[in-house]
Amino acid sequence: MTDQQKPLSAVALTFTWQSTVKGRLDTGTVTSTLELFDYGTAVTVERPTDVVMVKE
Repeated sequence: MTDQQKPLSAVALTFTWQSTVKGRLDTGTVTSTLELFDYGTAVTVERPTDVVMVKE
C-alpha cells in the first residue's frame, strides 16, 4: 500500500472565535484532533428511538 492509498488517520483542527454577547468582546481558540481507526471493522448501526423529525 502506498502513502496515497492509506486511509486518513487523523485530522487536526484549530480555529478562533469571537462573540459580543452581553456587549463585551470575548475571543478564544479551539484546538481539536479527530483520530480515525479500525477501518474495515464490521458494525451494526440502529436508528435512535428518540429522533424528532423537523419540517423545513
